[in-house]
Amino acid sequence: MQQVLISCDYCGTELQSPHDARYELRMEAKLIGHPAANDDTALEHEPLDPLDAMEDYLAESEETLDDSAELAQPVLPLDQTFDLCAACYARIQSDPLGLDGVRRLEFHGR
Repeated sequence: MQQVLISCDYCGTELQSPHDARYELRMEAKLIGHPAANDDTALEHEPLDPLDAMEDYLAESEETLDDSAELAQPVLPLDQTFDLCAACYARIQSDPLGLDGVRRLEFHGR
């Protein structure tokens, strides 16, 4: 039977024994549109006409496109899982968005 090697996805430390603390971090993110577009009660009051919706979408797309700019990549949902050692889990738990490191890099004028 072959042993599966698991390492911390943040620092790379190998978690060799079953006694090593290992944390699983699940990250999920998705694009949330205009609140009225996601409101189920809006559908109760106004029936959705697919042709009108497509026309509105195309009109909005034409307004936002610039001939010199390339098309933006679509924003895809994020659904990932990471294995973390105890030290990296504590680091991420205390500063989930990594803002402390960004704040330290800010330069202020004299």
